[in-house]
Amino acid sequence: MEQISPAVELRLVMGSDRFNAQDDSWLEQERELIRALSDAGVPVKHDVAGGAPGTKGLLEILVMALTSAQATRSAAECWRAWLARDDSRRIEVSRTVDGETYSVVLTASRVPERELARLLREPGGRATDEDGPAV
Repeated sequence: MEQISPAVELRLVMGSDRFNAQDDSWLEQERELIRALSDAGVPVKHDVAGGAPGTKGLLEILVMALTSAQATRSAAECWRAWLARDDSRRIEVSRTVDGETYSVVLTASRVPERELARLLREPGGRATDEDGPAV
């Protein structure tokens, strides 16, 4: 996998209301997003974390670095296209700054534009729900 640069580093956790996290069909859908991001020139790598308390297994995390405005636009286009193919999909995008984690959840029906932009742009820039219209 590609080495991630020290630019804006985001962690993505993909989820679905329809598929189990270990379902082969779901894993293929995650790989589709990874391929789309890689094809768009967005550097990505896999990471693994412990699951939520009370759950079994590990949580697959996609780590990506946005090194330019073009990489940011490309990533957003990939996210929107991937989410649009199945309304049960979601992506939690998070960023840790000075030990504090900020996140936003994207779905096919809700991409809070200003909240996402603030997360990408400003360390610790938290936004409210009213910042983003549903898309």
